[in-house]
Amino acid sequence: MKIPLKLLLLIPFFFFTCFFCNASNDNQGIEHDFGTIPSTHTVTHDFILNQEITNVVTLCECVKAKVDKKTAQSYVVHVEFDPREYKGATAEEILLVNSSGERITLRIKAFVQ
Repeated sequence: MKIPLKLLLLIPFFFFTCFFCNASNDNQGIEHDFGTIPSTHTVTHDFILNQEITNVVTLCECVKAKVDKKTAQSYVVHVEFDPREYKGATAEEILLVNSSGERITLRIKAFVQ
């Protein structure tokens, strides 16, 4: 059986379209604003989620994130931000994956003095 050339050309298009749609489709976006903070103090925040978190990725060495199980159905993502290298407005993201494979983005922001 011969596959038409037009169909062969459309297969990669559909593959990449679906891949990029899924890659940018965050299940949730959750944000915390630390407000104005001095550059000399590390700040922390606990995000509480009602779903199992299986993977955590931070995109900067200035951010540390750790997942703890709080109860049978809730998880705490403990986030620390070290602002020593920053001045002015800044924002960072923490990427999570839950047990269903859905992506969750946590965002922190601050104005560093």
